[in-house]
Amino acid sequence: MTITKDEFCSYYDHIQGLIKKHSQLNVNNFMLELTSTLVSNTPFKNFDECGIHYSEGSMENRMFSLAIISMSWILNNMKRKVEDGHCQNTKHEHSDRNPRLCLKGSEFHKNLYDESLKSFENVLQVAKDHTPKIITSPGDD
Repeated sequence: MTITKDEFCSYYDHIQGLIKKHSQLNVNNFMLELTSTLVSNTPFKNFDECGIHYSEGSMENRMFSLAIISMSWILNNMKRKVEDGHCQNTKHEHSDRNPRLCLKGSEFHKNLYDESLKSFENVLQVAKDHTPKIITSPGDD
């Protein structure tokens, strides 16, 4: 399952669209719609022999999609803020110009971007270090 750069960026746009749609940010409606969004590489899998079905409505696929979309949004959001020099202090030289192009704001958001990326990498490393092992004795075959 590979996610392309375009897909990765499109998830940011999807969440931004939901934020605009729910401009008063009704969290319940926002989350309901967000959790019903599935990414293109969601692993739909069935194993009929055991009666296992991971389809659109399964919690596993919804959480998988939510994780991918959330990572995409936070990293794309921070990237844009780094590149725009995001800053809320209009007393700085940039005043209320958009984009603000504030060096300090850019540096701050780059640090936040790096910390977020490091956290995601850490989660993946922990998962890799604790890969589950297949049981060795069959149960009720």
